[in-house]
Amino acid sequence: MNTGNSSYFRNIVTIVGILVFATIGFAQSTYIHTIPHNDFSECSDVVETPDGGYFLLCIMQNGIENNLILHRINSDGELVSTHNYGITAVGELYRQRIISANDGNYLIASTYRGESGWLLKIDSSGDTLWTYRPTDNNWSFSDLYQTSDGSIYIVGGGNGRLQLLKFSAAGTQLWFQTYPGISHGGGSIIPAVDSGFVISSCVETSNYYDISVKKVDTAGIQQWTTIFGDGNDQIPTFIKSDAGYVVGGYNGGESWSGDNFRLRLNSAGDTVSCQHWQNSFYPACTTPLSDGGYIYGVSGTGSFGLSKFGANQNILWERTFSIGTNNYYFPQFIEEASDHSLIVTGVVVYPGGDRHDILIARTDSLGLIGQAVVGKDISLPVSVAMLSSYPNPFNNVTTISYSLPSSGNVELKILDLQGREVQLVYSGSTHAGSYRARFDGKGLASGTYFVRLQIGEAVRMQKIVLLK
Repeated sequence: MNTGNSSYFRNIVTIVGILVFATIGFAQSTYIHTIPHNDFSECSDVVETPDGGYFLLCIMQNGIENNLILHRINSDGELVSTHNYGITAVGELYRQRIISANDGNYLIASTYRGESGWLLKIDSSGDTLWTYRPTDNNWSFSDLYQTSDGSIYIVGGGNGRLQLLKFSAAGTQLWFQTYPGISHGGGSIIPAVDSGFVISSCVETSNYYDISVKKVDTAGIQQWTTIFGDGNDQIPTFIKSDAGYVVGGYNGGESWSGDNFRLRLNSAGDTVSCQHWQNSFYPACTTPLSDGGYIYGVSGTGSFGLSKFGANQNILWERTFSIGTNNYYFPQFIEEASDHSLIVTGVVVYPGGDRHDILIARTDSLGLIGQAVVGKDISLPVSVAMLSSYPNPFNNVTTISYSLPSSGNVELKILDLQGREVQLVYSGSTHAGSYRARFDGKGLASGTYFVRLQIGEAVRMQKIVLLK
């Protein structure tokens, strides 16, 4: 049921203003919004759409029932439509995943406690194309992957065992494999660096949950398994391929004290290294990035934050977004978009916990929403100036054009990918009007940089590429 035209779902509350962040290609907005709901809601997953927006998969509770909901968000953070797929549960509805399909459509895997999983294929408008549901209520779905030939592989659990299921592109189940060991909560699946798949999951050993990393071929036959544990509950949050494989997570249980781990395996499943480190904050979610770094989402009362770490856990930057309410802001998923901006989704918990709204936010690649602040609150500007550079990409010299809506103190500088200033182009008091500034990058290495223009509290940023 599409309720996108209802006045209720059009009522997106804008917590802070929108700032357009110009990049090569379409202009991308940065923002923080909420989607209000009168009862309980929770974000489950997010996937980018070709127009710069995204689909947001959510759970919404009406009375005692939980419903699977899909929101379509445009590139400005505005709610376009909402679909309710009629997947309801009196118990907990959990483990939802949405991915882009090979043909421009989308695949959703959903599970709720005590019932079987669902597999749905939807089109680019969110309308259902087909659904599949197993007859065995003990089968849960936790992650999925589609290969180039259209085959769909789903990892999940059945009767306390880890399972891998294969479906055709039309949603017909072809086979399933069940693996030994007591599995807790399904797992995650990625393509192997050679062929087949690698699955990470949580398995019960003695009195603890350990990490299991399993390599299987395209028929689901197990080739090797690595079990990792150190006497604590190990909770995996992601797996990625990196010549071998990297599994990240944290120590769970009552003794959790900010102890995170990063387990690195070679392509044969042998342990290469395992890093442990303490964070001063609770990592609400962790996402590996294309540049080898990681983004942590940090929850808080009246605010939430992002922290970026390098591959060796060296901190690169921290951002705090202060919203100024008594609500609790809990980021649950962070998605790196194709332009390297960051899509942050989660929940807003009201005092008492009786109401949850959906949190949606988008920052640029440096975690900025309008103002470069490290470790401080961000107050977003009401008005901004126009900014462009030509040529872009450029060889040594480009002309930066900007117009100011009002007089004020202006600062124009160039930043590198880590947000560090590499050149101050101009700083001083300027009247309203249009201006040009020449930037010569002959002393800099080829690569991506950012032009940062600030007038008063208003900030504009643009990505520029230096090619020599």
